[in-house]
Amino acid sequence: MKTHLTAAVLVLALATGAAAEERWYVFSLGDVPVGYVSEEVEGARTRTVISARLTRLGKSFEMRFDTTEIEAVDGALQSLTYEALLSQQPLRVEARVEGDRIRIATPPHERWIERGPEAPLGPAAVERQTRERLHGEGDAIDFTHFSPELQKVVRVRRTVRAARERVACNGKTGARIEETIEGMPGAHTVWVDERGEMLADSTPGPFGLMTACLATREAALGAHGELPADLYERTVARSNVRFADPAAVDRLVLRLRHRGGGEPLPDFAADNQRLIAPGTVEIRRPRRARGDAVATAGELAPNALVQSDDAGVVAVAREVTASDSYEVAERLTRWVAEHMDLDGGIVMAPASELVRDRKATCVGYATLLAALARAKGIPSRVVMGYVYYGGIWGGHAWTELLLDGSWLPFDAAVYAPGVASAARLAVGRSDLADGGGALFPGLAALFGRVDVEVVEYEQAGQVRRVPADAVPYRVEGATYQNAGLGLRVRADGWTVERADSTWPSPLVVAFRRGDTTVELRQLPRYPERAAEPAAPGTETSVSAEGSTLWVWSAAGPDAAGALREILGKVER
Repeated sequence: MKTHLTAAVLVLALATGAAAEERWYVFSLGDVPVGYVSEEVEGARTRTVISARLTRLGKSFEMRFDTTEIEAVDGALQSLTYEALLSQQPLRVEARVEGDRIRIATPPHERWIERGPEAPLGPAAVERQTRERLHGEGDAIDFTHFSPELQKVVRVRRTVRAARERVACNGKTGARIEETIEGMPGAHTVWVDERGEMLADSTPGPFGLMTACLATREAALGAHGELPADLYERTVARSNVRFADPAAVDRLVLRLRHRGGGEPLPDFAADNQRLIAPGTVEIRRPRRARGDAVATAGELAPNALVQSDDAGVVAVAREVTASDSYEVAERLTRWVAEHMDLDGGIVMAPASELVRDRKATCVGYATLLAALARAKGIPSRVVMGYVYYGGIWGGHAWTELLLDGSWLPFDAAVYAPGVASAARLAVGRSDLADGGGALFPGLAALFGRVDVEVVEYEQAGQVRRVPADAVPYRVEGATYQNAGLGLRVRADGWTVERADSTWPSPLVVAFRRGDTTVELRQLPRYPERAAEPAAPGTETSVSAEGSTLWVWSAAGPDAAGALREILGKVER
């Protein structure tokens, strides 16, 4: 979900930069070059391309954002065309300013938004204002800009923080300007020369600083590097509690703290969430009940992502039948969970691609479920936020469906039957008519920026308060103890290993004695699929608890005896 927001910041920064015929930049995450940015200016037309190759969950993928802006003689934006390649099918946005409104087309769909009191500016106009008005420290300009990622007009402020400063990445000298963009968390930095042309850009992000640095065409096109293996682990928050059965959590109290300190947190108010103290949120699993919520037109209509009118989506929706809408919702969720496979190489895709290829990240699972629901006449919206999974809190997307006047969450990616549990924190909701742009700023304010602490939780009517000094597990000599899992193993004669493992590894803890290893894994029980056969020489024991499978496995000399020995030491 952060990838789109990165493009929003970079496209804006670069669109307000160069007037040269052609300029090239090396795009880096942290200190690693991962792609390029190019800008081509021809008269009133400016084209900006961002291309980057990343690796996520072991899968490499390329992202490409191509924006063309055309402006009038007075600098006002006339039209913009934007194409984002985040999967097999590009998402295309066409915007045209017509009087006081902007027509936005994501073929074949079209909508209108208000332009606002000021005409949004094009790149040349912003460059001219930068050159003419930003000279000394403290000088500032304000203007509006149309963001294709957010699909709305945003207000931008540029303020000079240093009149002359050397740019570290290329050694050039220019003014250092702080730029704040409405709807985006924090600020980013732009360095410009005396002509107002951009020399470099730097934006804090969950993966480290994102930079675009002026370079030669050859250097920009040759920019590629290998990101650290733990890159995505840095964006998650480790939980102070490891839940034995996350799907059974009915109520949860979380305390969030900004790692940088002092930054405001998003407004978490929602149907099933409330702020009970600064930074502290109570979340409840909604119950099936008749309510008075009413859907908007967008929550029932098809759009460029939620293609509920696509023939493939309609065909699947017709196959799913039930006696009432609630059971339809459950069966649609189960269908997506059982028929989709996780693929880290797909950032965001339309439902037509998802139902055809049946692979995606959580955003795709949520998008496809939303489309299938609308095809059945059930209003839907996609939610983004954080979810508990495998010992961490990480960025996630799920679906809310309007049933009998109540919005209920269903999660096809972190699946368990019925309404999704309270082990998820919503940051924003969208019908995706705007491509999901309205969701990203709120998630970006949290993603990789906060620590999450479980204060208390409720399961089956039992409330468990978590001590302030709680840790996920404790190891004392040969004894492993995990309060959240209700698990204690006194493994005398064994060495406790890898107890700090979290998602994407399902490993909870391992015990070693010589060449023999016994491991405990916590796996999702749903969707129920055939178990993979054990490796030769490996002994296993599997048990189920709610939505969790506990898989003990032993390998090495006398694996069967070692497994029996460790299982005999388990206290629960």
